[in-house]
This record gives sequence, C-alpha cells and structure tokens, in this order.
Amino acid sequence: LIQEGTMRSSADKRRLEGAFEEMSDTCRLPQAMVHGDFTPWNIKIIDGKLRIVDWESAQLKGLPLQDICHFFYRQDYLFEEAKALPAILLRHPEVERYLAELSISRISALRLILYYLVDTYCRHLSNGEDATYSYVLQQIDAVIAEIKKVSP
Repeated sequence: LIQEGTMRSSADKRRLEGAFEEMSDTCRLPQAMVHGDFTPWNIKIIDGKLRIVDWESAQLKGLPLQDICHFFYRQDYLFEEAKALPAILLRHPEVERYLAELSISRISALRLILYYLVDTYCRHLSNGEDATYSYVLQQIDAVIAEIKKVSP
C-alpha cells in the first residue's frame, strides 16, 4: 500500500508506517454495512421520512465505526474546527452506545478511527486531493497519541 513515490514526502511515509503499526489488533470485529460518504448533506427528508442517499461508495462487509468517523471528520475538516476528535467522538452518547452494543473496546475504537484516517489519506492521495493531506496527517498523529495513552 505504501510505496516509494506515492507519498508526498518520506516523512509522510514514516508517519503512515507508524500508523500501520498502531492499527494492529487481534480482537474480532463484527462486519458492518458502510455507506462510505455518511455526511449531513446525504441525509434527506423525502416524503416525510428520513432517508440516506448517495450509496455509490457503500460496502456490505465493512468495518464498524467508519461512517461515524466520516461524519465527524468531514464536518471538522470542512468547518476548519480541528478539534481533538478522538476524545469528542468516543464520548458522544450515541457513539458510546454503538460501541457498547458491538462490544468494541476504546483501544479497538481508536484503531478503527486510525484505519479510517489512513484509508482516507490513501484515497485522497490517489485522487490528487492535496488540500486534505496535512489535516488527515495531523488527525492521524492525534489518534496515535491517544492510542499510546491507552495502550499498556
């Protein structure tokens, strides 16, 4: 996945390699249907009913928490808030309930967030979307810092 010439710099490559090391987890996770672009503008009221639209990036057998990450991180990026999202996301009552329902630990949730960010970085890199690079790398660093606080 990480090859010479595909990163913007060798420092970016080292950061992503560090992220891959932090993502390793042996716990079993349930599969989840993933919308792939779960954002407020893809949530509509149609005929008086709440509907989710724009399913072209959907996956039937994805990882849990990916749509929730996308929802939080896209808004943070677009509104230039740069919050400490791992802590905010994991303390949200509905996210806490979701994680408890799926029996996902805090450390596994942080690793799922890290997976989302690395995947986002790689997708944006392949699409040539330069504007998101530094934001996603900053968020990767923040999640790794949270993982190091929680890991034994």
